[in-house]
This record gives sequence, C-alpha cells and structure tokens, in this order.
Amino acid sequence: MVFFDHGCRGEDVVLLASSMDCEYYIRQAGIEQKCDVEDVARHYLKKGWKRGLDPSRWFSTTHYLELNKDVRESGVNPYLHYLKHGRKEGRHVFPSSWGDNLESIREIIRHSFDEEYYLSQCVGKEEINGDPILHYILYGWHKGYDPEPGFSTSYYLDSNPDVKESGVNPYLHYLEFGGEEGRLPRRRGGEEVKSTDLSSESEKSVEGLQHENSVLKENASRLRDLLDEWQKKYGEMKEERDEIYSRFVETERVAGELGSRIDFLENDLTAKDVAIGKMREEIDKLTKELESYREE
Repeated sequence: MVFFDHGCRGEDVVLLASSMDCEYYIRQAGIEQKCDVEDVARHYLKKGWKRGLDPSRWFSTTHYLELNKDVRESGVNPYLHYLKHGRKEGRHVFPSSWGDNLESIREIIRHSFDEEYYLSQCVGKEEINGDPILHYILYGWHKGYDPEPGFSTSYYLDSNPDVKESGVNPYLHYLEFGGEEGRLPRRRGGEEVKSTDLSSESEKSVEGLQHENSVLKENASRLRDLLDEWQKKYGEMKEERDEIYSRFVETERVAGELGSRIDFLENDLTAKDVAIGKMREEIDKLTKELESYREE
C-alpha cells in the first residue's frame, strides 16, 4: 500500500533513498508495513524532517538545523542539504539520539502503563509478542490504542491540535506537561468525543496553551540569538585561524628562500677559499723563485 506524497523531485528521492537507514526511520515514524525505500525517502523529504525524525543513526535532523541557521531559515530538507552541500563544506553532524530517547520515554511511561488493559484492546486486531510499552510508543498511539483506562489517546490528540501537529507521543506529553497545564486526559465521565466537541475545560486549556506558546517562542528567540552569537564568534575564530595559517605558510616560504640563499653563499665561500689557496701556492712559488734568483 502506497501512502506517501509523491510530489518530490526524483533525483532528491534517489539520493536520500541511497543513504537512509529505512528500518531505523520506519521505527521512528511508527510505520509497521513494508515500504519501498523511495516511499520512505519521500516521507522524510516531505514530512519526517519537520517532525524531527532522523534519516539514519549518524545524522540528527534537529542538531543540524540548530547549528546551521541558513539551512533552518531556507526551509530546505536538512539531510538533503548535507548530502548535496554540507558534507563538502565541512559542516558538522551529530548522531541521532532517538534510541536513547526511546528508553527515556519508556522509563517515564512504564510507571502508569497498564499492560493488561493495553493488550485487551489488541485482541482480534493484532498479536503483540514483544514489550507492550514499546509497541505503544512506536505504533499503538498512531492506531488510537490507550495506555491505561484513565487516558484516551484519540481524545487527547483531538483536543490538543498542537500536540497532534508536533508528532510527540500524546501520553508522554500529558505525563510531562499536559497534566500540570490542566489538559484533560479524556473526556469527563470517560466517554469519547469528536474533535469538534470540546468542553469548557478544554477551552481553558487552550488559553493556557497560548500563554505557554508565547513563553516558548520567547525562549526560542533567546536561544536563536545565543546560537547566532556563537556562530559569529566561531566565524571570527575561523578567520583568525586562517590568518595565522597564512602567516605560517609565508614564514615557511621566506625560510625556504633564506635557506637557499645561505646554501648559495656557503658554496660561493668554499669556491673563494679554494681560489685563495691556489693564489697562496702561486705566491709561495714566486717567492722561492725570487729568493733563488737573488742568491745567484
């Protein structure tokens, strides 16, 4: 089954497909079915990088964008930029931390996760032989499964479009932020609701969310300013390093010329010493002849 947007440039898809770790990427995206490698590349090219997914274990999408303001502001796919330009330009990359994040998420969720309840939702739909918690983190929440009776995955996503848009695991978001922000884990009384049926409590949570978003944007702006300042200092240090290197090269060149000149002078001095020695021999010879002439 093909389910990706195919509106991508063919050469870009081929380039990404040739270097992506498809299995690693599919696990992050929560995709279970077998997919063509080019379909996976299209998904990352159009959607995945915007969710912060990583195309391979050695490349972190988020870190690359944080370190390269020009790439971030251009809106170009970061991994595609690195493959086409960044690698030649010597831009730094960081390995993906998704595996570590996976264990961290599991540790946060496991304390309140109801495995028996979770598995009961899968009866007749699919068989889960591995860890139910990891199944929920990777796949279950995408299918609307609930981690415990007190939390509705579908309700939380429908009631909080910012969480849905971010691609973050809804139960993790609730445990870390949503509960403190007053967001409801499910509709009061336990009934499911449609996305258009918001309670007054949900409306209040939206107001809280708007305030939270304002604070987050302000913090993000400060972080970008710090990053810009760091990049500026890095640029100045790079220019200073290049200048020092240029001086070093010039010094080596001058030293080489001086060495050649010294060798020439030493050879010339040796030749003159030889000439002086011959002249002394001639003088001694003439002196002896003169003395012999006087004696006669």
